[in-house]
Amino acid sequence: MTTNDDAKDRFCGANTRSKKGPCRRPAGWGTSHAGIGRCKFHGGASETHEKAAAMTMARREAASLALTGVQVAPTEALLMALYSAVALTASARERLAAVQVEANAPALTVESAHKVFVESLDRQQKYAESCVRLGIESRQVAAIERFGEAMMSLMVSVVDELGIPKAKSRPVIAAHLANALDEAP
Repeated sequence: MTTNDDAKDRFCGANTRSKKGPCRRPAGWGTSHAGIGRCKFHGGASETHEKAAAMTMARREAASLALTGVQVAPTEALLMALYSAVALTASARERLAAVQVEANAPALTVESAHKVFVESLDRQQKYAESCVRLGIESRQVAAIERFGEAMMSLMVSVVDELGIPKAKSRPVIAAHLANALDEAP
């Protein structure tokens, strides 16, 4: 059974000039956002409709990702948000630079690219300030140090059980740990 909302989402739904009811073309017909919004004959290809459709697609994607039930620690989530914000800021910076160099770039495009860059920079700053305020970096360093100490202790215990003298084994273990850390991504 189809509800009114389902039908509304499937079709363009714009009022037609003939007054024979709403437009029955598929939603987004003839546009870059097939399946969402108005058809190209009823404003679906306009800049505002394109933006609205992009936002709708992003919301749908975010909602589907949110249903996966990923478990993450709050500090890790904050760091992931910071990393994403840094990537978005870099992308926005590149886009802004590209449209500024473009000879025939419309003022609206340059203005919107600048707005996206400033917003992403603000978001990045907020996440970074939260990380600093919560001491996440120092917590990460402390966790890495504890892990390194535990690894060293484990390796020394194994080498001791094998009967290898500590004077020979410790420098070798320390060198291998240092190499492993240098090669880590």
